[in-house]
Amino acid sequence: MYENILDESESAFIDRFEALPEDARCLFLRMMNRSKRFFRIEAFQYPELEITDELWDTLVAQGFASPVEESAEEHYVEVLSVFTKPELVKAAKIIVPDK
Repeated sequence: MYENILDESESAFIDRFEALPEDARCLFLRMMNRSKRFFRIEAFQYPELEITDELWDTLVAQGFASPVEESAEEHYVEVLSVFTKPELVKAAKIIVPDK
């Protein structure tokens, strides 16, 4: 349809997207509509979607999502922002226990 205005990588993206199962496409669109780059899987709760590990695995396998890795170190503030204050306090106590 848009072959004359899309480059090869854009066309490939559309092809890969259209090959995803419907729930995976819906979840990917929900991800892209989020304002933050990092988020927790358990934060995704939509009544119209059954969000399973298999669904996430599909998005990761097809290159539409990826887990946070050490390479995200430069974005540590964004990564930490997905945790609540009590979760961060608990983690800090594990990392640096009281003496």
